[in-house]
Amino acid sequence: MTTTRRRPHRLARIALVTAVAIFSAGGCLSFSLRQAAQNGDAALIEDLLDRGANIDARRGYYESTALMRASENGHVTAVQLLLDRGADIEARDYRGLTALMAASRNGQVAAVELLLDRGADIEARDYRGLTALMTASRNGHVAAVQLLLDRGADIEARNDDGNTALMTASEYGHDEAPPR
Repeated sequence: MTTTRRRPHRLARIALVTAVAIFSAGGCLSFSLRQAAQNGDAALIEDLLDRGANIDARRGYYESTALMRASENGHVTAVQLLLDRGADIEARDYRGLTALMAASRNGQVAAVELLLDRGADIEARDYRGLTALMTASRNGHVAAVQLLLDRGADIEARNDDGNTALMTASEYGHDEAPPR
């Protein structure tokens, strides 16, 4: 039955919205916002922001924001919504990663493109000196590497260990070069 398959998802969403309403005074709105962003639930993101969730709250193990979570999972509609509602495109987690680095690291090309279009710093660095180009290279995401290069990423930039994106890619066993 089709209705039976959809019901658990609907019930889970109702439970989450109810929990948000109950615990909103305790600061759980921001936690729920990051979860909604991670899942790409634009309607819930909108609802949570309307209820007062802090769009740039950094909590959890990595202190990531909703924008970082949506970006790293490739939820472009959620990324667009968060940016339109004022999310800090250059916010950083405790390791210094930005939303652009998170999207690049996971090969989320559409999110990378949107973030670049909206002005993300292509040369921002994390605590080890890695750039978005280096994180994409390190994980073998050729399409993301190509996009970053096309948009002007510095191919000669070096991290704190003195390695370039090409060296980082090779170190992690990714020998495929982006087409030129």
